[in-house]
Amino acid sequence: VLISGLLGMYVYYLGMQYISARSVALSELFFPFCAIIVNWLFLGKTLTLVQLCGGGLLLVGSTLIQLRKY
Repeated sequence: VLISGLLGMYVYYLGMQYISARSVALSELFFPFCAIIVNWLFLGKTLTLVQLCGGGLLLVGSTLIQLRKY
């Protein structure tokens, strides 16, 4: 666990050198949504209405942040 975690963090921080901070922040916002999809598709876990609503809100919120101009 320690080695895979360190390797994952190394690749993550290495990739941050080539991607803008805004893109990195938005990808972090999509992580829980991706976890829901992985659990549903690969682990066969059923989703509750609350989980579906939460994923939808996360997706909409992240998309609105991306579309907003600063």
